[in-house]
Amino acid sequence: PEVTHSQEGENMLGAFVDLCGLRGSWRMDDFVDEQLAKIREKCEDGRSVFVLVSGGVDSTVTYALLAKALPPDRILGLYVDTGMMRKGESALVEESLQKAGLPNLKCVDASAQFLGALEGLTAPEAKRRS
Repeated sequence: PEVTHSQEGENMLGAFVDLCGLRGSWRMDDFVDEQLAKIREKCEDGRSVFVLVSGGVDSTVTYALLAKALPPDRILGLYVDTGMMRKGESALVEESLQKAGLPNLKCVDASAQFLGALEGLTAPEAKRRS
């Protein structure tokens, strides 16, 4: 966004690339194709992949790339509601992931277990160790 939303963004990025002695030949489509090939290579022996999905960008993109690279029966995604999200956010995450059509997604509400384990703890370090 900084490049496209800044008046001189393209020029600044180009100057930075030149200064670093790099080429400006990188394309997002190439990156995606390279990642899909790497996933297929790592899983060529028929291995399945289990991915924990938080609803954040990193895990969601990982899951989406896996879904593009492998057959649905070789992917299992798990979203765990820990009770620590903002009100209504877990439902939104679940809905967004399901609308994206990602295969074999399981959503588990484990908020009672997580919150129960923290009951009575007030010190942040004690909460991290629980």
